[in-house]
Amino acid sequence: MKSVIYYYSKHGTTKKIVDYVEGKLQIVDVFDINTMPENIKTFDDVLLFTPVYAGNIPRKVKMFINENKNDLLDRNLSIFLCGANTKDEQKVIEMNFHETVIKHANFIKYIGGGFDFDKLNFLEKLAVRIIAKQKESKEKIDYELLDSLLKKRLDQQ
Repeated sequence: MKSVIYYYSKHGTTKKIVDYVEGKLQIVDVFDINTMPENIKTFDDVLLFTPVYAGNIPRKVKMFINENKNDLLDRNLSIFLCGANTKDEQKVIEMNFHETVIKHANFIKYIGGGFDFDKLNFLEKLAVRIIAKQKESKEKIDYELLDSLLKKRLDQQ
């Protein structure tokens, strides 16, 4: 089975998680959805990593899913949500993903995340202060959960 990772990372936390998974699974094909040169049809297994900001996945990720929905639904699909606030997971999933994607995916699961205040612009810092009630950089990635999801994904192939 040929696997691929597609991801979007604005400030680097999602990319950090992707780097961890790439090393763990020895997946050679990893693409930022901004520069996606490969056709999904060449892969059997798709791992999608997306940040979540204030309960929403980025528009670029939504566009990627919509443009490739039929191909994603023909593949083994696992979706990893990266965000510092893991509350209301089911609500976030229902708000951001079409019902067919939710039903088809092995899972759509928060694995934690974080934010680096040095990489945030003024409005992003303000939003983090108001929504997350944080005034400094924070990172909380659940590597144990991530490892168990990777194993679960392999068991479902």
